Amino acid sequence: MMKNSVKYIFSVLLLFALLACTKIISLPLSFVEDSQIDLSNKINQILINYEKQGFSGSVLIAKGKEVFYHKSFGVADRESNRPVTNDTRFEIMSITKTFVAAGILQLKEKGLLNLEDPIEKYLGEMPKEKKTITVRQLLNHTSGLPANGGEAIDKTSRNNYLNSVKKLNLEFTPGKSFLYSNVAFGLGAFLIEEITGESFKSYCRANLFKKAGMNKTAFSSEFPDSITAVGYAGILNYYNPYPAPNPKIGTLGATGIISTVDDLHRWITALLNGKILSAKLVNEMFTSHNKDHGLSWDILKTENGIKKIFKDGGWPSYQSMLIFYPETEYIVAFTANSYRGWREIILNDIENLLFNDKITISNAIVELNNSELTKHLGKYEIDESNFITIETLKKSLLLTASGVNAKNILGYKADEKYPQIIIYPTSQKEFIGIILRPDLNHYKKFNFEFQFDKRQRAISMKISDSNLNDNTIKFNKKIK
Repeated sequence: MMKNSVKYIFSVLLLFALLACTKIISLPLSFVEDSQIDLSNKINQILINYEKQGFSGSVLIAKGKEVFYHKSFGVADRESNRPVTNDTRFEIMSITKTFVAAGILQLKEKGLLNLEDPIEKYLGEMPKEKKTITVRQLLNHTSGLPANGGEAIDKTSRNNYLNSVKKLNLEFTPGKSFLYSNVAFGLGAFLIEEITGESFKSYCRANLFKKAGMNKTAFSSEFPDSITAVGYAGILNYYNPYPAPNPKIGTLGATGIISTVDDLHRWITALLNGKILSAKLVNEMFTSHNKDHGLSWDILKTENGIKKIFKDGGWPSYQSMLIFYPETEYIVAFTANSYRGWREIILNDIENLLFNDKITISNAIVELNNSELTKHLGKYEIDESNFITIETLKKSLLLTASGVNAKNILGYKADEKYPQIIIYPTSQKEFIGIILRPDLNHYKKFNFEFQFDKRQRAISMKISDSNLNDNTIKFNKKIK
């Protein structure tokens, strides 16, 4: 009996010893998964509310290769009411530039070019003032070439494009300043064609898309309309957007690729994992060479100092972004088929959740009938010169500010022609609203609280900036 007890005690001690020497990973993994589930739920609650306010698009968030959030919202085509799905393709606009940069760096890796070479070595003789433009300067926006070139650029053929670029005036001496240039990346795409002898599209398919496993990525108009999002514009009258021209009229290389958020995730992870370029060249692409700018990518920081490698794209009818946070390995991919400013407001919320966890999540938007909505209509004053007029707009309320102080409360300048905000009910008394005005670089969230009398008539309204909850302004309703 004693012998068996000794064996039992020895076995227990041996088990504890083995456990002590073993790397236990189940608890940390469980913790990460639980935290990501909680994070996903919060993000989803925010985006569902935004969908009810007009957001249409897709959002993906990952930790390295592991995707823990991937959902789509809204409609891809308002006319047919076709919904956005995770397979809906979007124009990614200037994220196309990262493919130009990667292609050129692949050619450098093969010894076929040098970043310090003048571009005329590959594209033919340049005018005197453009002779010193280098390949690197095309990729970091220091070439001096203009942003777009406008009608002076002939895009009907490669030769016509090159000849029209040669005639453009430079904005500054090459290498002496910075100007974001779509023209430069058009030349970058032609440079790839000149060296490889194949089209830019063909090169991307074989050497970039395929290597990254991007099966949902192509060029404008190559996918059927049934799986591609229609782009909508209408910045000023943003609550009634209209279909916008297809951005295929843009410069190939500066724009031109359509994709999905999961393929964008595959793209950044392929870069990070050596499937496209060596680690040395990826690091060069992601390193700031001119203030905050790398080779096609921007190197920025969040509000609390966390580094992010960032590229976005925009057009009057589309927005996109792809971000990698190297310190945490988080990746965010975003696409939308309007230019209302959803990218900025959603990124701000996501970064607050990822790195601060301080965001206040609004209650879910509810639906009020017309009788309930009309109780809020009328004129609400600070004084006779500063007031907000409220009218119904479908299942929401449209607020229009009059007077310098009233406009200022909503973040508008005194001369703004459209000082408006649409607000959505979270209860009979509480509403939320967002101002998304990319033309003014103006993005703000507000909370609205109405006070009622005994007869259930709205008599006043309190407005608070969601980012400054202690800054509350009260408007009193003018009762006729």
